[in-house]
Amino acid sequence: IIEGKHELSRFLHGFPDLDNADNIYRFIISIPGRLLGEPSYYPSEIAASMSLEKETALPEDLKKRWMRDYKRIYSYLWDDKLNMIGWTMLGRALRLLKEELTAGFFRLTNREAFQIIKLKIPRLAEGLENREFQIIFDRKYVEFKGEARKLSDPTNIWKIEKMLCGEFNLEEWSLGLTVDQPLLSEKPDHWKVYLVSHGNNEEPKVLLEEMLSSSVPFEPFS
Repeated sequence: IIEGKHELSRFLHGFPDLDNADNIYRFIISIPGRLLGEPSYYPSEIAASMSLEKETALPEDLKKRWMRDYKRIYSYLWDDKLNMIGWTMLGRALRLLKEELTAGFFRLTNREAFQIIKLKIPRLAEGLENREFQIIFDRKYVEFKGEARKLSDPTNIWKIEKMLCGEFNLEEWSLGLTVDQPLLSEKPDHWKVYLVSHGNNEEPKVLLEEMLSSSVPFEPFS
């Protein structure tokens, strides 16, 4: 079912599906101060429209309400600078600690997991708490070309981070890279590249700009 090869897979891999219908709703209502307002739908509405006997056909009004919330959430996740700084540097922490972390780490609460990171990499954790990190590179691309093609492989991210730190004699905890495809519609149409640095040190972005110089920028229709 998880691999998408079972007749029930559509309930976990649809657009929407039971998982994202629940996650999006809970995300909206869990943000302190209801920053994104109130949800436009209830997960039970989507679940009630699904059937084991046939392909799911959401009522048009329900689909529009779910899609509106879906776009609100993912636009917030990708465009909020503090969120992307946290996402990037916590991802960096996991890459730095990959040889030390056990399966038990991923069963911890967010607070417990952050305390482990703070114990292992105190400067990174304290930098996040004190808002000492800045986004120094934020670009969108339709296609990576040349050397930048390696950015599309997640296993290369730590290698590029290591190269940037080594080139500018930076401590490993002080820099992080995110490369991903925001899913703001049924299929992703561009890549986003974020480079985050401690203390607003912009030196490393020069090499990243060179790497991406032949890639195709994303220019959405207005």
